[in-house]
Amino acid sequence: EAIEYYKMAKVLDPNSPEIYLSLANASYRIRKLDDGINFASEGVSIFPNNSQLYLIIGTGYIGKGNLKQAIRFYEKALAIEPKDTEIYASISILYEGMGDIKNAMVILDSMPEDLKTREMYQRLGSLAGKLNNHKNAIEYYQKSYAMDTTNTTPLIGIGAGFDVMGVRDSAIYYYEKMLSKDTFNLNVARRLVELYSENDQYEKMMTMTRKILNIDYYDGYIRRSLGFALYKSGTLQDALNEFLIASSIDPRDTYSKFYAGRIFLEQG
Repeated sequence: EAIEYYKMAKVLDPNSPEIYLSLANASYRIRKLDDGINFASEGVSIFPNNSQLYLIIGTGYIGKGNLKQAIRFYEKALAIEPKDTEIYASISILYEGMGDIKNAMVILDSMPEDLKTREMYQRLGSLAGKLNNHKNAIEYYQKSYAMDTTNTTPLIGIGAGFDVMGVRDSAIYYYEKMLSKDTFNLNVARRLVELYSENDQYEKMMTMTRKILNIDYYDGYIRRSLGFALYKSGTLQDALNEFLIASSIDPRDTYSKFYAGRIFLEQG
């Protein structure tokens, strides 16, 4: 009924772009994608500078699964509205949907600097990371964080970038900074435990493992990590207690059983 109503309206007022947009939308709602694209294309032939008509054609092609064509029409809309950040973001998502990470990044990077938001820089960081360009990823995340220091997600990105590059001290610095600002993130905390172990930072390792165990008492990996840190610090009885708890949580935990046996031998 809506389509018939809009068709009648088009006859009465063929110079209204809203009629073509409404016809396309109504067609999409009943899954007549080709009809919707045709209505919007008819509108484009009359109103070639109407960005909304190009966008709605692109939407129809997304519905058909033709992302390449969708990008083509979104780019036409962007040429008309070069300051519309939503169009940049949409094109980037479409490229990523096609598996073209490089162009997903290129389109966002082409956005004028004064239009880029913290979210845009954060997404650029994520895309650069997917391309294994961790140096650039870190730079984008740093720009995102500089725009809003209450947003800690970029700190994880910066830390992860340094982590993948093997720059442990910097990775630890940014992971710690993130935890000092945010609610406790278990994934970041667990990675810090690993980094502390690799860097022989046993005091920090004990502090972090205890924080995690306050949240998850039965985390066997963290429990035996605490035991190891205590053992390396020379606190053998406390270490033994942690290894015994860990092995009771998981009877297959041969690591904890090995160190428990070792401590028994050392204690005589």
